Amino acid sequence: CRLTSLTVLTLGHNKLTSLPPEVQSMTNLTKLSIRNNAIRLLPSWIGELTSVQELNLVANPLRMLPPELGQLRSLSTLEFDASIQSPKAEVTSRGTAYVMEYLRKVLEGKFSGNVFLNEIGLEAFPDEVGVLEGIKSLDVGLNSIPSIPEDLGNLSSLTTLMMPDNQLDYIPDAIRRMGALVTLNVARNRIVEL
Repeated sequence: CRLTSLTVLTLGHNKLTSLPPEVQSMTNLTKLSIRNNAIRLLPSWIGELTSVQELNLVANPLRMLPPELGQLRSLSTLEFDASIQSPKAEVTSRGTAYVMEYLRKVLEGKFSGNVFLNEIGLEAFPDEVGVLEGIKSLDVGLNSIPSIPEDLGNLSSLTTLMMPDNQLDYIPDAIRRMGALVTLNVARNRIVEL
């Protein structure tokens, strides 16, 4: 099933549990609707569908939008449910352009090893970062993040963590276990003890 000339594909109201692999070769798609299915996870290859301008993901049990969506530079309409947990609501509530820019930053960090999510209004630590193995530098300064998740300690290559001007009360044990960490900036938070 090639259908490589398709520009519109509507797979809504079916019982799909994943995006069919045949869709990967449909690089001329400008509109893709998979609404009302049972899709829990989007494949990373969705970023290869660079002609997509409209993407409808509504009414699927998706929990996260993969960073690879950031490769869809033509995307102007992205529809999804409020139940998406990653990116956080403070990102997803700002519209398609903002979500796409955020996902691009995460994706760029995945490849470069340097993630810059500073001054973007985050009210919680971004879940996407905790799974980016190999990152060396992370800047989430000038946000309103109240805590650092324990799984951040899994980032064994992280050498620089910048979190100034947030709402941190303490530094968790996960940070203390990061053997490669050489720079930690938590200035202008609410920390009362190390």
